[in-house]
Amino acid sequence: MILATVLVGAAAVMLPALAQAHPGHGAHEVGFMAGILHPLTGLDHLLALLGVGLWSQQQQGAARVWMPVSFAAAILGGAALAGFGVALPGMELGIAASVLILGLLVASARALPLSWAVSLGAFFAVFHGYAHIAELPTTSALTSYVVGFMTMSVLAMAGGAALAGVFERLASRDYIARAAGVGIAAAGAFFAIAA
Repeated sequence: MILATVLVGAAAVMLPALAQAHPGHGAHEVGFMAGILHPLTGLDHLLALLGVGLWSQQQQGAARVWMPVSFAAAILGGAALAGFGVALPGMELGIAASVLILGLLVASARALPLSWAVSLGAFFAVFHGYAHIAELPTTSALTSYVVGFMTMSVLAMAGGAALAGVFERLASRDYIARAAGVGIAAAGAFFAIAA
């Protein structure tokens, strides 16, 4: 419980500085390293990815694998929509809602039927993928940028899944994961207000 309190406190202190979800875009060169860094420079992206990893491990059976896989596929789909110039209204609000709802799901340890869990995650992932591309300048390094942010997205979800295992070993129940979910949901509420 102490670790969760420290994590929530650290996130609360960092929120004002990291409230801008997508810093660093503009005239900068875009490539693999920019792609790797992008999910890490937006706290909203990072918390959603960690939330998917945590929540997937609170599920049973195939959902543990299919939730992160479908989330990653939908991130790519959202990126493609942005790449083709398709408008996606409410992008920032959709991202904030994803953080809030994923946090609440982790906090409740709520298991949903596989089709619902996968559909919900995929819906929100489209907003994240769209944001990765929508604000970027046209660049010849777009492919390596996409490979970079997809690589980090998968690694962050795997990190969330690994955290679930660590939290389970630290406590006989999933109290720490649930506390982390409360912190993620609180950040999502902050992002929604700021959106």
